[in-house]
Amino acid sequence: MRSEQQEQTHLQILQTLLNQSKNSDVPPCDYDLPSNVTELSFLMVTLKSINLGVFMSMAEAADGPVAILLSSIASVDAKHIALLGEYSHRNASGQSFDTPATPAWAYNFALEYARPGSCSVQLPLPILPKLTMNKKTSGYVSPGTNVSVEWDAAARFAVDQVGDRLFVAWVNQVAQPIFTTLALFDENSGSTMVPTGLSGTAFAVLTTQPKLTSITDLTAATLAGPVVVSS
Repeated sequence: MRSEQQEQTHLQILQTLLNQSKNSDVPPCDYDLPSNVTELSFLMVTLKSINLGVFMSMAEAADGPVAILLSSIASVDAKHIALLGEYSHRNASGQSFDTPATPAWAYNFALEYARPGSCSVQLPLPILPKLTMNKKTSGYVSPGTNVSVEWDAAARFAVDQVGDRLFVAWVNQVAQPIFTTLALFDENSGSTMVPTGLSGTAFAVLTTQPKLTSITDLTAATLAGPVVVSS
């Protein structure tokens, strides 16, 4: 119950910030969530990790008081992740840093669970084609092993337009993105190796630009994704 109260407090504070900056609040969508307790607890940890990552990215661009507020919310989110991990008997993560995310990545991941037609407002963010890893948009991976990667028809069209070699970009902790090559099976799928140094939560996206160093630039160059993985 305390976590729910903290969430409501955060929501009220963020709504106040939006109003003060002359921006409109965004009505909530309706979501279809897993009924299986294990799957639901994993999804909640995943969503919390994305939430935390977005606040990290937003804090970087915010002014002093707002940056402190966003960093404080991210800190509480980290505590919630630890509580959820304890509830689900997950081993504590060995990662030294949390992983930043962009609003566009968070928005597209959340849309995966939104009921069609339930979002009355579409945010001014790009709608990205779907990407899966081992048939899922989130899940566990083992560093140093191969995973299957698939993308939908919209991503295939984007790939055809670009016509370049494909890569999976991995964003993990505060390091620069890591790029792994894709061995193509066909025009919609391939395989790649999970980076050996991956630890904790990471975001994986499809791209043709393997020299990007910031997640802002990588988001603009994302052809499909993200997939949220834990290791």
